[in-house]
Amino acid sequence: FPAGSQVVSPAGGWWLWIELPAHIDSLALLRNSVRHGIAFTPGSLFSASGKFSNYLRLNTGRPWGREMEQGIQRLATLMAS
Repeated sequence: FPAGSQVVSPAGGWWLWIELPAHIDSLALLRNSVRHGIAFTPGSLFSASGKFSNYLRLNTGRPWGREMEQGIQRLATLMAS
């Protein structure tokens, strides 16, 4: 992921919150990612005021495996393009 990204420590649950650098719009990233078979929830969907546009929420309810690792790598590549 780009420099400045960080995992926001969850208090529990099945989701992993990622804070991206401020210039990355996670909703625009989602539109591009879906074309590549990758989906996540943009942070702005959790704010009535449009906050958290540079956050994304990943579902972590599956065991880690090759498919998930490849998806994360593709997502990182899409952020760089």
